[in-house]
Amino acid sequence: MNEFKELKKTKILQKTESIVKNKKSILIKHYLLYVFAGILIATPLPDEIGVSMLAGLTTIKPRKLAIISFTLHTFAIFLILYGASIF
Repeated sequence: MNEFKELKKTKILQKTESIVKNKKSILIKHYLLYVFAGILIATPLPDEIGVSMLAGLTTIKPRKLAIISFTLHTFAIFLILYGASIF
């Protein structure tokens, strides 16, 4: 939790959060955050950034976070395997 608190203090996240807070709907904020974090988790890159976005900037239960992460990783693996079978 200390790392999430330190991450929230960074200039980039503060600026991003202020831009998103100025929008009219809270639902838009959550959907955009989930979509962006989901894309980061599903990519072959390390998923710490996406997980920290979901865990640090939203109120998400650990079980839900684990299910989302597992589902996105599984989907990404199948997508990579499908792409490899085409070529």
